[in-house]
Amino acid sequence: KSHGEFGTTKGPGTDIHALRAADASVNSIRNAKDFDEGGEVLSGESAGDCPSCRADSDSFEPPDVVKGDIARMLFYMAVRYEGGSTEVDLELVDATGTPFGSGTSTTLGL
Repeated sequence: KSHGEFGTTKGPGTDIHALRAADASVNSIRNAKDFDEGGEVLSGESAGDCPSCRADSDSFEPPDVVKGDIARMLFYMAVRYEGGSTEVDLELVDATGTPFGSGTSTTLGL
């Protein structure tokens, strides 16, 4: 949702398949960063409840145990929201720092 400003009308912004429970401190660290591999291992207070997470200025790497869940959520959203007459077209990209919306498509960083 951080990459689309989908709001709360029916569609991708309210699709329960894109929701995942997260610790508030981890969610705050991830913020609107793209998922990526690498970055510095979080430590001390910045690690919150995710000492195996990594982050840098524009990306966040979750722990291995949840990467499959996140990948399934992203792929589901890209396949489900293909851009009908009034629906946004969600696309997966393999890059960080990509614009969130470009015309009729919205990118989901991977």
